[in-house]
Amino acid sequence: MKVAPLLAMVHAWQANLDRARPEGELQELRKHGRTARPLGDEAFLDCLEGLVERVLKPKKAGRPKKTENQ
Repeated sequence: MKVAPLLAMVHAWQANLDRARPEGELQELRKHGRTARPLGDEAFLDCLEGLVERVLKPKKAGRPKKTENQ
């Protein structure tokens, strides 16, 4: 497992994990933890989708609407 890129981003991981976070940030982390969807902006999600060749962004909820041909 390569951890060097992550270590380069945050030098003191324990301090980063222990720091207080705003409630809104915690809610976002919990939401994405429950749905197992990645958390990030559109550009980040587009990049991830290209790397894994799968749709990661949520689609519209519900059944697709019927077309006139159906």
